[in-house]
Amino acid sequence: MQFFKFSTFLLLLPFICHATAYSELECLDASYETQITHKGFPFGLTQNKLTITKDRCVVSIGHEKLKFIKDKWVIDVCREPIHMKKGAGAVEVIKRSGICGETSKDTFCGEFSRLGAMIQDDGLIFAEGEKEDLTSDHGKVYCAFSLLQRYLGQGVVLSRHGGMVVPEPTSSPLPLEEKTEEKKEEGSTGSF
Repeated sequence: MQFFKFSTFLLLLPFICHATAYSELECLDASYETQITHKGFPFGLTQNKLTITKDRCVVSIGHEKLKFIKDKWVIDVCREPIHMKKGAGAVEVIKRSGICGETSKDTFCGEFSRLGAMIQDDGLIFAEGEKEDLTSDHGKVYCAFSLLQRYLGQGVVLSRHGGMVVPEPTSSPLPLEEKTEEKKEEGSTGSF
């Protein structure tokens, strides 16, 4: 009898776990607001605040450190060209110009790296709950973080209506004309 109870539980475990996880489309369709606070430098006398507001495709991130250092980003993960808007007052638009590598000195890559580190350090580490639960603070932060990784990091424009657009890289080593001529030359060679 004990074995029967245990084996029934094991059979139902995948359904129980799957019921609490959310899909990428559920994450994209979600609208929520969450704020994560924790004591920061120096000596825990100040608070670091990370605010994430998500309204379907639009992810707004606010960060406050030492009460006077404030940053704000607005990213629409369903819009081309891939870009982020930064600034609390005057808005600066930072466009993705290519793939970000470890040695990239591009403004976009630097800002993307800074934003990702800030969400991890002040959001994912301190948020309560499980990442698979979209009603928990950790689930909300993880949802926004994963969408930003796909959009800003991988260059995938998401769509709430199915399908994803992966734009061609904007920077290429050779101009388009040279690539076309090379293909013609390769195709024009006769026999071996």
